[in-house]
Amino acid sequence: MRVFAMAFAGLGGTIMMFATWEGLRRRRQERTGQQVRAKIVEIIVKTSLGRGGSGYQHFPVFEFVAADGRSVRRQSSFGNGTPTYSVGDEIVVWHDPADPEQCDIVGEGRVFALLLGLLGFIFLGAGASILAFA
Repeated sequence: MRVFAMAFAGLGGTIMMFATWEGLRRRRQERTGQQVRAKIVEIIVKTSLGRGGSGYQHFPVFEFVAADGRSVRRQSSFGNGTPTYSVGDEIVVWHDPADPEQCDIVGEGRVFALLLGLLGFIFLGAGASILAFA
């Protein structure tokens, strides 16, 4: 039982470290990258499987003009079950001035990192509780 609890706590700690790293990485990218206005030009809908059957994820595709004048079109890394954006919406994106293809919507991924951190905390807490009371 102790081994199981330690593995559970270790997994939770690892998940929390990854969530922290991901959140800090995205925050650094948003701070050091150049922010520009972009326009939603398309919504790509993908089927996803879940416990209740299949559902849909909506991934916005945005377009912007980088500092060097080239036009960049990219799909967001994060999709939502319900559409967050509509075609024609103006948004703010960050991009790496040296490589404008490295870009995403400002603020996207924060909820993911937060939920991942919470999941890690739950695993860590459950493992520690089992250790404490075993």
